[in-house]
Amino acid sequence: MKIIFISLFSLVFLAGCASDKSNSTNNVIEEINETAITEQEQTMPTPVRRAEVCSIVASDQLPANWPDDIPFYVNSTLTSVKCSPNESDSYEVRLTTTDDFDDVVSFFGTNVADENWVISSLDDIGPYGYAEYKLLNAQKEGRELIIDLRHSGNQLPMGTTEIIYRERIY
Repeated sequence: MKIIFISLFSLVFLAGCASDKSNSTNNVIEEINETAITEQEQTMPTPVRRAEVCSIVASDQLPANWPDDIPFYVNSTLTSVKCSPNESDSYEVRLTTTDDFDDVVSFFGTNVADENWVISSLDDIGPYGYAEYKLLNAQKEGRELIIDLRHSGNQLPMGTTEIIYRERIY
């Protein structure tokens, strides 16, 4: 009986020692992970905003919080601006241009990447009533940029491309 008691006591003691070491090891691992996460957060740039709240100053102007890192297609006409048009999007900005559709697509493919966005797709979505329709998706530091490019072709308004910008913040 004495041997069984000593054996059980030894097992409990050793188990206690082992759990102290694993807790200590877990604490060290946790501290290393926290340090790595903090260092990573310090190296990530913060999105540049002109204002904290989306606000429309005039119907022919971009929202007050239009990010500096979203390329704007200059040879276009602003047709609509909406703040929080749905639960997902921060804003929706619509433009039209009569420039060649391929030039518009090329502009966004190049300039979005130049602003350090990671383009996850630039897909041909199909006509959906348009001659051509492409959708660009790009991500950057907890943000998603969605740009719809819809070309009317021979339909009215003839030869017009509609550009729709949307941004989601996560």
